[in-house]
Amino acid sequence: MAGHRFEIGECVTCIEKRFPNGERHTELVVLERLAGAGEPRYRLRSLDGPALYVFSERQLSPRGSTAASRPPDAVDLAAPAPDWTVSPWAA
Repeated sequence: MAGHRFEIGECVTCIEKRFPNGERHTELVVLERLAGAGEPRYRLRSLDGPALYVFSERQLSPRGSTAASRPPDAVDLAAPAPDWTVSPWAA
């Protein structure tokens, strides 16, 4: 299929933005290229389990690319530390 960037069996990384300024990196394997109008989509399986996903190409990057080189458990030191002296549920 023309237009698909990733091959079947290729390992890719999905980077999901998390609130407020975190990211979740998920390592996946391409199982199938999906046909259809618009952006190329893929059926994927996680490396560590049986879960199946469908993501568009813009949500994926090659495994080990510069976009995915940051480890998933890295701490963003630019983020302000939470103020634990005041409860967010206090009225």
